Amino acid sequence: MKIIKDLSHGVDQKVTLVEIDETKYIHKEPKRECDKVQREILGCKYAEKAKIPCFKIFKSTKKDILEEYIEGKMLSNTTFNKNNFIELGKQVRKIHNLKMSGFGEIKNNKGINKTGNYGRDKWFYSEVKNTPFDIEERINYYESNKHFLKEKKSVICHYDITKDNVIVNKKNIVMIDFGDLCAGFDFEDLATSYIDFSEKEWSAFVKGYGKHDIEKIKFGAFIRLTWMYKGRERLKKKFQEIYK
Repeated sequence: MKIIKDLSHGVDQKVTLVEIDETKYIHKEPKRECDKVQREILGCKYAEKAKIPCFKIFKSTKKDILEEYIEGKMLSNTTFNKNNFIELGKQVRKIHNLKMSGFGEIKNNKGINKTGNYGRDKWFYSEVKNTPFDIEERINYYESNKHFLKEKKSVICHYDITKDNVIVNKKNIVMIDFGDLCAGFDFEDLATSYIDFSEKEWSAFVKGYGKHDIEKIKFGAFIRLTWMYKGRERLKKKFQEIYK
């Protein structure tokens, strides 16, 4: 196996472009004990069930996985084309329309937790001190909206739908990296895209996705940003947008 390029951009796993017998593949190695390999496999199965484009998996062990290399560009490296975002929105909707129950890690085709607010309060109050602006304001917003976390309907969540995790080529729009796959709220899955996309990108995306609740999505974004912030000044603007 010849290593061509290191493609790692996260902290959870090493991702490399490799060549075997003159064919390119993506090789992934989680950096710590986790279920990322199984999530990737499960994500591909759900994509197939939803009838959306996906990469193939050629080999997997408990420690690594060998995937199809999809020719094309990351969505983040392309000029804006609203049709790409509309199509991505349609694909996410198809995933969300698949049957799911429970929350959290998926085992036997359902989430292992009965509710979506498991451990949220403890986690939130340990992280909120790291966020910008007035902490009391943040706490009030959380307490006023956390009833959304008591809803019972769950969906299959990619949980990292960013422009870096979408490949665009002449044939398809392909979501990649299902390593964070879980059962959860649709608004939390959409929140990642809300944070990552520009206003015009988001507008095209939801045109493809269809019916959605922006207030729930903003709350989901607030939760994600609380976890993600940790001094990242570029995220301040997104925090401010939630309170418009």
